[in-house]
This record gives sequence, structure tokens and C-alpha cells, in this order.
Amino acid sequence: MKDYKEIEDSITPIVGVNVAPLENSIFTWHGNFRGVKSSIWQNRIVHFELTFTDHYPFVPPKCKILSPHEHHSC
Repeated sequence: MKDYKEIEDSITPIVGVNVAPLENSIFTWHGNFRGVKSSIWQNRIVHFELTFTDHYPFVPPKCKILSPHEHHSC
């Protein structure tokens, strides 16, 4: 929740990225980012899922790309 509050209270938004926990699980977050030029995601909005464990922040969350594409994880 501390990290989510930091994102929500940020004066400077992260341009092209949004993310939030699911209503029923603080350990699963969904978000979107805008693909940058010269990348495989160029001109696309990419939907992803972050899954946190009880060991966060010592263990990073798992990231899974949910948008259809040949690459499905990050």
C-alpha cells in the first residue's frame, strides 16, 4: 500500500503508465503502458499484471504481459 500511495500522491505523473491493485487483492496489480518508438510495442497500449508476494520488497513482483503478442512475460 505504501508504494501505491506514493504513485497516487505523486506530483509528477509517470507519463504513459498507469497501474493499480485489484479491488479484491492488494497482491495483484493491473496496469498499462504506452509502447515507446523503436520497440516491439511501438504505437500500442500494453496491458500487464504484477503479482507480489509476502516477501516484497525483497523479492520483486512477477510481471506478465496480458496483451496479445509473441512475448508474454517481462
